[in-house]
Amino acid sequence: MNKGQVIADLLRYFWKKQKYWWIPFIIMFLLLGLVILLSESSIVGPFIYSLF
Repeated sequence: MNKGQVIADLLRYFWKKQKYWWIPFIIMFLLLGLVILLSESSIVGPFIYSLF
């Protein structure tokens, strides 16, 4: 099972159970994880750390 399938299944579950309010939280957690991942492996890291 790949990552895209997991995300699609999760969104289908939220849509079926009418848990729409969870979707913004998940998007924010994914974006925060992406920022952390990018800040560790690039020259932009010190600038991102200064924002927090």
